[in-house]
Amino acid sequence: MEPSRLSTSLLLQLAHTVNEGLILLDSAGTVQLWNRWLEERSGIAAASIEGRRLEDIFPPLANSRLAHAVDTALRQQLPAILSQTLNRRPFPLTDRPHGETVPIEQAITIAPLRGFADTPYCLIQIQDVTAAVRRERQLREQAQQLQALSNIDSLTGVANRRSFDSRFQEEFQRAQRHGGHLSVLMLDIDYFKEYNDTYGHQAGDTCLTVVANALKHCLQRGGDFVARYGGEEFSVVLPGSDHKAACTVAVALQEQVAMLGMPHASSQASSHLTVSIGVATARPDRDARAVDLLRAADVALYQAKRLGRNRVVSADALDSTVATGN
Repeated sequence: MEPSRLSTSLLLQLAHTVNEGLILLDSAGTVQLWNRWLEERSGIAAASIEGRRLEDIFPPLANSRLAHAVDTALRQQLPAILSQTLNRRPFPLTDRPHGETVPIEQAITIAPLRGFADTPYCLIQIQDVTAAVRRERQLREQAQQLQALSNIDSLTGVANRRSFDSRFQEEFQRAQRHGGHLSVLMLDIDYFKEYNDTYGHQAGDTCLTVVANALKHCLQRGGDFVARYGGEEFSVVLPGSDHKAACTVAVALQEQVAMLGMPHASSQASSHLTVSIGVATARPDRDARAVDLLRAADVALYQAKRLGRNRVVSADALDSTVATGN
């Protein structure tokens, strides 16, 4: 009998020494072991929990994934692993790593055991994965930040060409599905090369940033979207805007830039900074192509520049026939 007692004593010491939670349930589902790790992190003494069912102590566990997994382990001798993602903190465990009480994120392993006379038991192992979950969350947030940064123009702070291409395609497909209007504006800072030559590249960078902010703040609706298309060219997407509404927005953007009052001594259009804008609108059917709408806006912008700049010109998105509109 002595070796058996010694073996039991050693096993109990082991159970209370390991750096994880251990719960041993008998065939009736009553707690036979609640180790020291759990006592320290739950505030519940083993003496007050052993001999009772988990569901009686923790009512939320009734009909939970953990309860079903335990039942399966006892009846069918099948193990289970409960991920932290799908089974958030089944036990009310906390830790105080830096003096502040924080809930413990838990990974649960359920293992069937056989005791004397082949009596079924179930061992629940609880690992503290708080640090791993925190690292995963931080990595996910960093990935999201990097994704956001990859869609932002580093100079102006508005969306970049990559973001525009993706967003424009999404809005075009949405308009196709719902039969709505979609308008796009192509905007160019007039005589920007001459501005750079006159005032220097640093002033040119400041000019781009100021114009980008003016455009962004002028857009009133949440779905409207401005991006730096390339160089001194910007693009604006106006979901749900018909031709008349899009032209109204374009004129407002043109006036907003003019109101900045930025001197431009080398401009042949005005003594201050101005922009030219091409407008295109479509109500695309399923055979329409986004590239055609964009090309129509680009043709309208070219026409605005050819006519002397500092103006808004609209285009027919279907055949790129340009109509003046200032």
